[in-house]
Amino acid sequence: MIDVVIRAATESDEPTIVSIRNETKRHMPPQTLDEYRYAQAGASSAPTVASLEGKVVGVSVLRELKSVARPQTFFTDVAVAVDHRSQGIGTALYAHVLDQAGACRATRLYGEISKGDTIALAYFERRGFARTGRSQRISRLKVASARLQGYEGLVERIAASGIRITTLAAIGEGDQPFLRALHRMVIGNWRDIPGSEQLVDFPYDRWLRDLFSPGISADRIWIALAGDQPVGLASLSRRGDRGAYNHDTGVSREYRGRGIARVLKLMTIRWAINNGIDYIYTANEAANSAILSINIPLGYEEMPSLIEIAKDMMKPEPETRLSEMRATTARSAESD
Repeated sequence: MIDVVIRAATESDEPTIVSIRNETKRHMPPQTLDEYRYAQAGASSAPTVASLEGKVVGVSVLRELKSVARPQTFFTDVAVAVDHRSQGIGTALYAHVLDQAGACRATRLYGEISKGDTIALAYFERRGFARTGRSQRISRLKVASARLQGYEGLVERIAASGIRITTLAAIGEGDQPFLRALHRMVIGNWRDIPGSEQLVDFPYDRWLRDLFSPGISADRIWIALAGDQPVGLASLSRRGDRGAYNHDTGVSREYRGRGIARVLKLMTIRWAINNGIDYIYTANEAANSAILSINIPLGYEEMPSLIEIAKDMMKPEPETRLSEMRATTARSAESD
């Protein structure tokens, strides 16, 4: 077993952590350092890194899922630099995650594995994780190849039905009554998202913080209005100079089936065309046939999906593997 040190991440580790994340999640748009720091500011615990001869070669995250009703439910992610895999580093990090989860009295752990990564899936299945049957479809649109046939006159047809499309910049990002109404609409859509856990409503302050996360600005938040009432939303964040990520596309239940989601998607693509964006990425629950029926005809191509896995913490670890991992952690602590 190699002499790996497991320790809490420091600020100086952050660029390397981002690099490892981007290296191991190539199907996703690169994360920036600002985006990473933003996400960490709202996290329940700091990441843990694995250091080998003073160099960070792996990272693990344990994050409490505040949006689910089940208490002490956590998400975990373990990533090891490609050149340092199969050396026991992931095992040492996972052992530390288990210790953290035990200290937090976790009831369930969730994770995600890229579709086709049979080695990672087998690794976690040996440690008590199982597929939940759910997955996130990651899709990417090459903007120059977007198929916009049939979208001619769509904005005008929607307007004739009483629906106006505008941006938050035009409404005013400081309009608190409107933002409260927008939050209520998003909460209504949130409740309709299928998932493995019962969701709870997220508070206004947290939603507002996420609405203006790094890369998003009020001119890239499109809103569908019925009179003065928000009934639809879509937003884009920039990823680097030539990439973008679609964060939200949602329409109030009573206004669905009218083409509002399609016109909101059209707004995002038009902006991307006019601002030199090469690719737009998005992620959707794989069973969400409604949004896929819009994305696929537009030209969104499937990237490796994220398979959801879960471990019920009431189930014990296989004793031989647990002993091995505890021994690894003990050796790591002695070398720290």
